[in-house]
Amino acid sequence: MDKFDRKPAWKTRYRNYLLAGVGMVLLLAGYVAMARFADTAFYIWGLSLYLAVMVLGGFGIGLFKAFKTYREWIQKLALQPIQGPGFTPLELAALEEFRRQSPQSTTALHAFLTSAEVTSRFNTGNGCITAIQSGRPHPLVGADSIIAWFEVAGVTAPVGCRFWTDDAQVVDLMEFFTGGQNTHGLDWAAVSFESTETGFTAPPVIRPIATAPDPAYAKVLESMEP
Repeated sequence: MDKFDRKPAWKTRYRNYLLAGVGMVLLLAGYVAMARFADTAFYIWGLSLYLAVMVLGGFGIGLFKAFKTYREWIQKLALQPIQGPGFTPLELAALEEFRRQSPQSTTALHAFLTSAEVTSRFNTGNGCITAIQSGRPHPLVGADSIIAWFEVAGVTAPVGCRFWTDDAQVVDLMEFFTGGQNTHGLDWAAVSFESTETGFTAPPVIRPIATAPDPAYAKVLESMEP
């Protein structure tokens, strides 16, 4: 048995495959016997029913496993509340640091924030992603090169904040990153923090693919509530 304890899982899978194989062989053998001793029409009908049951059964098992995997994934996200349209103190501090590092963007940033709101905010498990939308989408050239750093209570290393822009150079995401530290138990909307000059964690280089699970899966979240 190796350190990942794979053998029990392998034995379980092997047993399930063996039982499924034996069941299919027995059923198929029964229909073959029908072909020898029963009329052809009944045999064809029975074989068609057998194939339909096998296909639908396999599809159902696959769907169940996919749903189970999704439930396990979404449960680990530790979703954070949107907190209305306002920014949290940490997000406001990151925006202030953005203004300090890019004073030439002060006017555009102020105009952008006058009608900006948070559309989603969630804990990624090792950081936080905040999506922003503004009625005055002013482009902020070079925004994606600015990193704000903070000492956050509950995180041992400095936390960085990277600003992501869309194709029009408008800031639409703020990504707080920790370098892989576990933040599942951290409420990013209420953390205690202090600004710091720099950190040693490499900032993310790939834009997040999604900012939150699709709203269509709200029923999945509700089903996990105690």
